[in-house]
Amino acid sequence: MSFINEYVTEADIEKYGLFDVKCSAKPSLIKRGLPSGFKYHWTVDKERNIYLMLLGIGKEEFSNRFKWVLNIDGMEIVFETDKSSKGSGNIYDRPYLVIWDLIAGNKNNYLNSMNEDEFNILKEAIECFGCFGIVNELDDVVVQLIR
Repeated sequence: MSFINEYVTEADIEKYGLFDVKCSAKPSLIKRGLPSGFKYHWTVDKERNIYLMLLGIGKEEFSNRFKWVLNIDGMEIVFETDKSSKGSGNIYDRPYLVIWDLIAGNKNNYLNSMNEDEFNILKEAIECFGCFGIVNELDDVVVQLIR
């Protein structure tokens, strides 16, 4: 099996503790909860027990900043990317080009010491996510991840 984009089942939300994962990125959720109508979604490879989940998107001048978690068999790697303005600007471009610039790692800056296999897993997952994941899957998307 390879990565797929999907909405997360209630069982998997519980199994992986996804509310706690979301709260770790945005502690204010602990008190106020998730917005009405919120649906968890991820890019997942269930066979290898790996998922990529978008934790949040920046605001104002950081609106191109995306915070993620990559979970490889229980090991969480939190990182950020910038969605480059060099990618497609029109949703109807074909192919639609998405360029993700990797900019930061978690507290121990794990991304800098990621081995090639782990980086390839991240690349594979983010290529599957594309631009919008399951929320709006586009056909004919080219994804680049720049380290």
